[in-house]
Amino acid sequence: MKSPQPMKSPQPIKSPQPMKSPQPKSQVLLTRPAGENEALAARLKTQGYEVHIRPMIHLSGLSDPQSLKQTAMHLDQYHKILFVSKSSVRFGLAIAEQYWPQWPTRPEWLAVGPGTARELDEFGIRASYPESSGSEELLSLPQLCRLSGERLLIVRGRGGRELLFAELVRRGAEVEYWEVYERSELIYDDLAEDMAEVAQPHGRLLVVLTSMEIMENFARQAGPLAKHCLVLVPSQRIADRARLYAFPKVLNVGGASEQALYDAIVNATYQDDT
Repeated sequence: MKSPQPMKSPQPIKSPQPMKSPQPKSQVLLTRPAGENEALAARLKTQGYEVHIRPMIHLSGLSDPQSLKQTAMHLDQYHKILFVSKSSVRFGLAIAEQYWPQWPTRPEWLAVGPGTARELDEFGIRASYPESSGSEELLSLPQLCRLSGERLLIVRGRGGRELLFAELVRRGAEVEYWEVYERSELIYDDLAEDMAEVAQPHGRLLVVLTSMEIMENFARQAGPLAKHCLVLVPSQRIADRARLYAFPKVLNVGGASEQALYDAIVNATYQDDT
């Protein structure tokens, strides 16, 4: 009989390695309208980011209810209805649902991206949409390739999306706007000074700019702060314009969803640290 083998001494249990956390320089500035920054800010804070919120624009409904009413009552006269932002859904359908206890079945509903489509879903509307948000991406949908003789409605805020309008007309559609809200710029007397104090000790400030209007308003107020900014934008069109405003680093995220922005911020942080 073999002698029993001595028991091996237990190996010490290794302590789990802590997850890599952002370096102290990971400062983020969120600039969407009030109420649209908090969810992303909360996620970033749990990962150790210091988050600052400075909305660059204010959204409000238009003060001409009669013109808004006329379009709302005739939504069934359009072949396709296109929503170009989450705000266009919130403002537009808040008006339309007063006249439509059930949504008209004739129009085909389209959204500029996944976030806008989810907003439509909250109103019980299933929309077609591109995987990445943007006018160019929306125009790539097969539903918008041949439009001869069709009547389309673009639901938007006042101004913007002229490229979309022009291209839909070129493809043969009769296109109208339904402007359901307006934007006004928010000005901060101390924005550049405050944010420079945040960025200077750490070397960089990550700034999320999700529309052309937001980007341009921030650029006008940034001043010398621009050289400390890594700007994150949702499309190549905004990225190209941002570079004209002398931001040294511009990253096209490829979308404006919370997840796309979160992933881009995290990736930008760790790429810079390696």
